[in-house]
Amino acid sequence: MVENFPQPETIRVLVVEPRKTSCESLIKGLNSVGSFRQVIGVRTIRTAKRVVLTCDCDVALISSEIREPDEGAYNLTDFLTKRSKPTRPILLAREWHRRAVVEAFRHGAKGLLSATGIDFHMVCKAITCVHAGQVWANSGQMNFILDYLVDENSKNASSIDFSALLSVREHEIAQFLAKGASNKEIARELHISDRTVKNHLRNIFGKIGVTSRVQAALRLVG
Repeated sequence: MVENFPQPETIRVLVVEPRKTSCESLIKGLNSVGSFRQVIGVRTIRTAKRVVLTCDCDVALISSEIREPDEGAYNLTDFLTKRSKPTRPILLAREWHRRAVVEAFRHGAKGLLSATGIDFHMVCKAITCVHAGQVWANSGQMNFILDYLVDENSKNASSIDFSALLSVREHEIAQFLAKGASNKEIARELHISDRTVKNHLRNIFGKIGVTSRVQAALRLVG
């Protein structure tokens, strides 16, 4: 619930946008609408990495158009989510088609936003929600993910055998997770508490090397 979210003034935001005017516009918009602890703007992936190594940033707002010779937005997203103290990435793109949505979440994105006609009140809400551990995506984008999972299962795609890593109960929960079941649905089906489901999910994430339920679902179906 919103009342349990961290207050914006505790959140440090990193903006990664290659165009100078767009970067300045994003910083100005976030500062005018939000009340964040700090908003830091950079225009290259190299600088973004240097900033997070010296300054703990909570959420990164990353333009999908960021490009360097050997790296792009997804590479930066990977880097941010795999640090010992992860920075939660939200990706900005002019449009989100099915493949881009799936790839963004596969690389660790915690939220997706449109770069066209930006509503800074909505952007600030997305940042606050993502910082609180939620995923920010509209129903169409979530349907892309669910459709992808269904397609992969229907094709009987080969997947990594995690049976040696997971306990019997974890394996049961992982199967429900791969089908897109919520914590409450899993708890009801297995006759266990929501808290127990959360504890098992935390263990599963650690064992298969992911940080979110979306990444876990994608990994579990190959």
